[in-house]
Amino acid sequence: MKRISTSVSVAVVVAVFILCFIIGRAVAMRDNEKNSQLTKESEIVKEESLPTDSKTEKVEKEISKESETTKSTKTEKTPPSRMNFPCGQAVLKEYSQKAVYSKTMGDWRAHTGIDYSAEKGTEVKSTWDGVVSKTYKDSLWGYTIEITHDGNITSVYKNLDEKIYVKKGDSVKSGQAIAKVGDSAAVEKRDEPHLHFEIWAEGEPINPESYVY
Repeated sequence: MKRISTSVSVAVVVAVFILCFIIGRAVAMRDNEKNSQLTKESEIVKEESLPTDSKTEKVEKEISKESETTKSTKTEKTPPSRMNFPCGQAVLKEYSQKAVYSKTMGDWRAHTGIDYSAEKGTEVKSTWDGVVSKTYKDSLWGYTIEITHDGNITSVYKNLDEKIYVKKGDSVKSGQAIAKVGDSAAVEKRDEPHLHFEIWAEGEPINPESYVY
């Protein structure tokens, strides 16, 4: 009887173990199926959150529009044509943002323009079509004319004679005489006779030679 009782006990234990094992597997399989389903649903949500074809086209159009705007802005900084020399082509002193020696001031400083060699009384001409934005006498640079051109470019003529042919608001043509070379620039008084010529765009000086083709 004891042997039979022991055998029954062992059988019961084995049966319980097998039952627990089967239940554990079933639970694990169910959890795996749930996780798999959640993963699929997450992927679906991600796919739905991506831009549709129409959204993609809209984004591409916006990018294209911004690119065109950038190109337009760059184009607006470009003058309409080749620069005409204001009074001959002989360069007395070149443009330099690095410090160069000034005989008049006895120091080193940037020279943000070109000095074109020209005798006093030589006619000075506008480099492009434009509108006179300023005429004045500067304490250092003497009689000065500023002309605004297409592309938001400003040409500046310094060291002029006091007799100026144009006034603020006048429209001028490329090659039109606007003044004469003088010796009014105190900052370059010891240099040879010349016109000091500058080009500016958006508050920054530009080497005039960039516009000589």
